[in-house]
Amino acid sequence: MRINSKNIPLLFIDAFSFYLALLLSLVVRTGPNFTWPLFAGHFKPFSILLLFWVIIFYIMGLYDLRNFSRRISYLKLFFVGVAIALLISPIFFYIYQSLNIAPKSILVLLASFFGVVSYQLREFLDRYYTGKKSPLRVTVIGGGKDVEELIHYLRENPQLGYRVELWI
Repeated sequence: MRINSKNIPLLFIDAFSFYLALLLSLVVRTGPNFTWPLFAGHFKPFSILLLFWVIIFYIMGLYDLRNFSRRISYLKLFFVGVAIALLISPIFFYIYQSLNIAPKSILVLLASFFGVVSYQLREFLDRYYTGKKSPLRVTVIGGGKDVEELIHYLRENPQLGYRVELWI
């Protein structure tokens, strides 16, 4: 997968969702004892953790727009990615004990809030890509199995921005 202008917003969605989920997790966990300095103390270590999450999501193909069209399999892939990130996160805090954070329940809350917020924003982005912009109309010249597969692929993945108008 290559990085382009269509999949960069997914990275921003994940960063926004991650920090919002961190804030919500701390508010839920500490209740009325929540303070902004508490959030600031968690911001740097969790920012490093976010990099690991992004790497996990990249490896799993969650920044590849071609996976958007397969709703059920994408939903499974997304939540498996969140689960893997959740399982790997305690290792990060174990290795970096100097951070003085032992976020057991925070990680579970973080993954839960992140999963909901990020998935909803990804769905919104998918609807934007498939409905807002008019696709590039293409004409396909040729025949054979490869051409049929290409046309089928383009028709099944409207988020890529192509619509087969004519097949000669």
